[in-house]
Amino acid sequence: MNREIILEPDLPIIDPHHHLWERMLPPMPPGAALPPLHPFLQVVFRRLKYLLPEFLADLRSGHNVRATVFIECGAFYKADGPVHLRSVGEVEFVNGVAAMTASGAYGDVRVGAGIVGNADCTLGDPIKEVLEALIAAGGGRFRGIRRHAAYDADANVLGACPDSIQRDGAVKGMSGSEPGIGGFGRL
Repeated sequence: MNREIILEPDLPIIDPHHHLWERMLPPMPPGAALPPLHPFLQVVFRRLKYLLPEFLADLRSGHNVRATVFIECGAFYKADGPVHLRSVGEVEFVNGVAAMTASGAYGDVRVGAGIVGNADCTLGDPIKEVLEALIAAGGGRFRGIRRHAAYDADANVLGACPDSIQRDGAVKGMSGSEPGIGGFGRL
């Protein structure tokens, strides 16, 4: 990792975008090679574990990071239960990490002071149940969702979902009648 020069070590910073994860490789027969991975995933899989200890080590590099905002990354989803609610597990996990640092036991930084989760905006009306579960799991730290809406005709582009935001379910899911729950407005 490149070390950067700390220009203003006393400047209070809120890190607006970070992730925590532990990537588990799929079980493979001895001697088998991983299937080809997208170049971005090759970088991610170089570091299979990036949890609170690793993040705190980076935060203590000389900058005055006071708080952070966790952005969903598909980690720690629930293994069981309704598929549309599994992303709630990630918010539960991060809220637990946030509670750990809010105790002061890890210094002055407040990791996960804000949490951005994931909800499938193509669900239509059931998105309300997901958003309510995310809000409850966030313990007052949940701030919203990030839903990938990238498009590229090239299937090799990571995260590209052909027509993902053009489907009726996405428009309906993001235009619910209740502001603050499903009321994201029209695209």
